[in-house]
This record gives sequence, C-alpha cells and structure tokens, in this order.
Amino acid sequence: ASFKVLEKQGLSPGKLGMLSMSQGFFLATSGIFWASLADRGVSRKVLLAAGTLSWGVMTILIGLADGFYVIFLLRCFNGIALAALGPLCQSIIAEVSDPSELGAAFG
Repeated sequence: ASFKVLEKQGLSPGKLGMLSMSQGFFLATSGIFWASLADRGVSRKVLLAAGTLSWGVMTILIGLADGFYVIFLLRCFNGIALAALGPLCQSIIAEVSDPSELGAAFG
C-alpha cells in the first residue's frame, strides 16, 4: 500500500526497489552491531527498548518525509533499528524460558 502512494509521487519502480533494498540490506547486516553491544555487557532489555523506540521514530519520520533521498536515508536507519528486535527478543526468550519449553516459546 505504501508503494502505491510513492508511485503516485512519481517514483519509478527502480527507486521503489532501492527503498526496499536499503532497509533490507541494513536489517541483514546490522544485527552484528546490536549483538556486539549485548556481548559487551549492555543490557539486552535496554538495547531492545532503544531499538524499538528508534524503529518507531524512524517509521514516523518516513511517513512525514518528502523526497526520495530523505526517505532512502530514513529507510536505512529504520533497517538498523529493526535489526535489534529479532535477535535480542530471541535471546531474552531463551534466557527466561525453561529449556523444556523452548519449542513452545518460539512457536
């Protein structure tokens, strides 16, 4: 649905693909950053809260942004923030769950 709005603003399919690719690239590569912070002793709950807050703020800013390059940059930062959520959630769930219940905890 959001791409339909962007198409109406005159963005080509190539530029729309670049927007998706930028977020996906940083999502795939930024998990290492968050993991290294967690390994160095930064609280995973604090990192998870920071990642969630950053992700929300970036999403709002993307909605307010005007112009391809601003949206592109914000989507990059959105991917970096979003990269925190999966691995940190999984490690917290694994820590607080009983080993015999891990299968159910992870669905």
